[in-house]
Parts: sequence; C-alpha cells; structure tokens
Amino acid sequence: MSDHVGIIILLFVVGALLIGAVLRQGLKRSAIPYSVALLLIGLLIGLAERWGLGGSSDSMLSQTVAAVADIDPMLILFIFLPTLIF
Repeated sequence: MSDHVGIIILLFVVGALLIGAVLRQGLKRSAIPYSVALLLIGLLIGLAERWGLGGSSDSMLSQTVAAVADIDPMLILFIFLPTLIF
C-alpha cells in the first residue's frame, strides 16, 4: 500500500468532490440540509468500513479509508483553519 498512497489519496479527494457535487444537485429541492447529508454519507462510509462491508481488506475503499485515517490531525488543522477564518 505504501507505494500507492499518493494515488489513493488523490482518488479519495476526487471521489469526495464527486459525491459532494452529486449530493448537492440531488438535494436542491429537498428539506435536508447539505451539511447533514454529507455527515450521514461520511458516517455510512465509516461504518461500512468498520464492519467490513466494503469488501476485503485489500480493496480500494479499505486502503483509502486507512490512508485518510492516518493523516496527521495537525495537517488537517493547518489546511482547513485558514480557510475557515478567511
């Protein structure tokens, strides 16, 4: 897995943006807020991975979730905090 970490993270970001765009279009006439729907999608993906519903441990979803879960929390803070402030 270590030789493909960059590709896996890139695919995760592209997939997350695609899911967000499709969800945004799908919720235009719905009463469900966009942020709540994103939270529920994230919880479902996390629970599916934890319970082993995503397939084998060698699947792309398992590798992606494992790679994203190992990201340093300070890196996430340094990336998103300036965006939220400004």
